Amino acid sequence: MDEAALRVDMIEGLEHQLGEPLEASVLTALQTVPREAFVDDTPY
Repeated sequence: MDEAALRVDMIEGLEHQLGEPLEASVLTALQTVPREAFVDDTPY
């Protein structure tokens, strides 16, 4: 997957877990800030 597809997948996953769309400010941050800032190198 390319980076854009990974970002879309991350956002859709969050919205699915919440059961509602993300607020505009959160969505803007997730679309703007590099994905690496949200995904830990060693998540487990």
